[in-house]
Amino acid sequence: MSEFTDTQRLDFMLSKFRKVVVEVLPFGGRDIYVEEGFMGNKTYGAVRLTNPSVQEEDQAKRMAIDIALQVQR
Repeated sequence: MSEFTDTQRLDFMLSKFRKVVVEVLPFGGRDIYVEEGFMGNKTYGAVRLTNPSVQEEDQAKRMAIDIALQVQR
């Protein structure tokens, strides 16, 4: 279970032009991470998935936000 609430995640993402980026890798893989700044000046750690389902990808997006939140602490 995550230590962050959805409200904390939303507040974090809305500040400093943050967005979740999903990079499609060869053979169906995905790198999911949070990027900060208008031009993506800063990136946080990525979550890597191989052939994810929709539910796994949604969960990985939350995990990527949690990683970025932990770095900010």
